[in-house]
Amino acid sequence: MTVKKIRHSTGRMPWPIRAVQLDLARHMETLDYICRYADFSARQGFNTLVLYLEGRVRTRVFPYRPREESYTLKDMASVVRHARAAGMEVVPVVSTLGHCEQFLSCKQLAHMAEERDGHARFGKASPFVFCPSLDETYEFFEAYFGELAGVFTSAHFHAGLDESWNMGFCNLCRERWAAEGLGGIFTKHVRRTEQILRRLGKRMWMWDDFYELFPEELERAPKNVVQCHWGYEDLVELEGQKAHFVNRWRQDWLKVYERLGLDAIICPADNYSNIQTFTDYGRRYRVLGGLMTQWSSTRRFKPANNAILAFCGRLWNSRGFNPERAWRSTAAELISGTRPMLAEAVRELVRLGGYRLRPGSGVQYRWTRDDDMQRTAIRMALKLLRSERGRNPALAAEQFLSDLEFSARSALFQWDLHALDLELSYPRRPTGDQARLSARAGACKAELEALLKYWRAFYKRLGCPAISGDRKADEHWRRLPGILESIVKRLGRKPAEKDWLMILRLFIQDYYGAPSLKVSVTAGKRIIEVVQGQIKHPTLTANHNGGHYDVQIPFISEREPDGVRLEGGGYGGQGVVFVELLNPRVKLVPSAIRRAEGPLSRPEAVLRDDSAYAYMGWRDILSATHNPGLAEHRAVLDIGMGRW
Repeated sequence: MTVKKIRHSTGRMPWPIRAVQLDLARHMETLDYICRYADFSARQGFNTLVLYLEGRVRTRVFPYRPREESYTLKDMASVVRHARAAGMEVVPVVSTLGHCEQFLSCKQLAHMAEERDGHARFGKASPFVFCPSLDETYEFFEAYFGELAGVFTSAHFHAGLDESWNMGFCNLCRERWAAEGLGGIFTKHVRRTEQILRRLGKRMWMWDDFYELFPEELERAPKNVVQCHWGYEDLVELEGQKAHFVNRWRQDWLKVYERLGLDAIICPADNYSNIQTFTDYGRRYRVLGGLMTQWSSTRRFKPANNAILAFCGRLWNSRGFNPERAWRSTAAELISGTRPMLAEAVRELVRLGGYRLRPGSGVQYRWTRDDDMQRTAIRMALKLLRSERGRNPALAAEQFLSDLEFSARSALFQWDLHALDLELSYPRRPTGDQARLSARAGACKAELEALLKYWRAFYKRLGCPAISGDRKADEHWRRLPGILESIVKRLGRKPAEKDWLMILRLFIQDYYGAPSLKVSVTAGKRIIEVVQGQIKHPTLTANHNGGHYDVQIPFISEREPDGVRLEGGGYGGQGVVFVELLNPRVKLVPSAIRRAEGPLSRPEAVLRDDSAYAYMGWRDILSATHNPGLAEHRAVLDIGMGRW
C-alpha cells in the first residue's frame, strides 16, 4: 500500500488538512457524542477528526484496560464509518514514547517502562515513557498498530512523541545517552516507529517539541514524517514561536521545516487568540494544514467551545484566512439574526476564557494587574451580553447564550471567592472591615446557590455519570460549598498570635521551566515546613510569561519564628525577592543571611524589598536537560528574621 501525499497550501486557499482533536485519553466520551462532534465539525469546515487515544482502545494484543475505561475496535470502527459519511477522515493518536502511562500502568507491560530502574527526570519515577532500548517495545507497537490499522483506514497515523521527559533514564538508555546523546536515542525511535507505520501503509505524524532539545537531529528526521508544530500562546509572532522548555528559545520552525523538506501542520489550542495569530503565522508557509488541539476535560461543559470550533473551521476553510469574516460567519451560525453588539459580547467571552487561580488552596497566589483586568473584562462582557439579550428577547440561540452566561458567572464567582480568601487570610484585618467582608461572603453564598442550581440542570442535560471525568466535574461543584464555608468561617474567628502569614515575593525567568522550592520556618530548634514543590503563579502560566509574582501561605507557630530556610533548584531555577512573616501583632523581615551555599547568586538581594532577587539553581534549562545533575544540585539560603 502506498501512502498518499497531500498538496500544500498556497497561503491563500483553504488548507487541505483541517483537523480538530478530541482528547479521549484524559476524558472518555460516548460514541454518540463523538459522532455528533464529527457532524458539527464537518459543518464548520473541518475534514479530519483526530482522536487522541493513548491506550484507550482495548484489543487482543492489549486487553488489559478496564472495559468501562476503554473502547473496543468495533467501537472505533463505528466512529470511523459515521465520520466518513459526514466527510471526515479519522486519524488516531497513540503515544509511543512519553504519555504512555495507560499502557505502562498495566502490570503486563510495566517491565517496558523507562522508569523501571527507579530513575526519572523530575524525581517521581512513575511509569510514563516506553523504553526505546527494548526490542519488545517495538514488537508490542507493531502488533498493536497492526490491529488499529484495520479499523482506522486513514493513510495518516499520529505516534505522539511529545514531552518524553524520562527518556534516557533506565540503565540501558543511560549507556546509550553517554554514547549517542539524547538526540540519537530519539532519532532512532522516530525511525523505527516510522518504519512500522510505513509497512502498514500509514504516514506518520508526530508532535515536534522534542526537536527543540536537539535541533541538529532534524537533519536526520525521516522526510515522510509530518511535524505537528504545536504552541498555545495567545500571541504567536511572525518571527516564530518560543520553545516550550529550553529557555523559550525562539525559532522560525516552519521556515526550518521548509528548508529541510519536512511537511508540517500547525497545532493551536482551542483558544481564539492562539488560533488567530498561529494561523496568521502559518499561512505564510507551505503547510499541509492545521490541527486544533483540545486537551483534558470534556468540551461538553465548556459553552464557548462550539464558537471556537466554528471560528477555527471557518477560518481555515476560507480564502485569505480572514478572521473577521470567519467570526461573522460563526456568529451567523450560532446566534443568527442578532444585533452586532450581541455577537461582540459573545466573542469577548469566548476570547477571554475563565478563572485561573485556586481559592481555598494552601498556597494563595496574590492578585496581579492582569488578574484584575481579566476579571473586569469578563464582567463588562457579561453586562453587555445581558443588556443585548434584553433587547433581543426571542433569540434562537437562547440555550447557548444562557450556558455562556453561566460560564462567565462561574468564572467571576471564583475570582470573587479568591479575593475573599486572600483578604480573610490576612492576620491584620481592621475590625471595621467585618461588615463589609460579611456582605461579600453573603453575596458569594447567594451566587453559589444560584450557580449550583444551574449546574444541576446543566449536568443533567449534558453530563454522563457513567464517565469518570464527568463525575469529577460534578464533584468539583459539590466541593465548592465546603471550600466557601472553610473560607467564610474565618470571619467568626479573630486571628490569634499563633496565626502567621508568610508573604513570598518571587521571580521566575521562564514559566515553562520546572523550578523546585522548599520553604521552612525555624523557631528555635523547631522546623516548620511551609511549602514544597513548584510555585508558579497561574497567571504567569496562562499568559506564557516569566516575571515577578507574590504568594502568601498561612501557617501556625506557637513561638515567634527566627528564620526562613529556602532550598531551591530544578530546571530554570527560582528567584526569591523578599520574604516577610506577619501575625496580628508582629511583622518579621530579613535581618541577616545565616547560610548561603550551592548554585546561588546575589543572596543579599533578599535583605531589601525591591525588584532585585537572589537566584537559586541552574538557569540554563537546555544544558540541564542534557545534564540533569545541574538541575538536581540545590541551593540553600537560610535567612535570619527580625522584627520590623
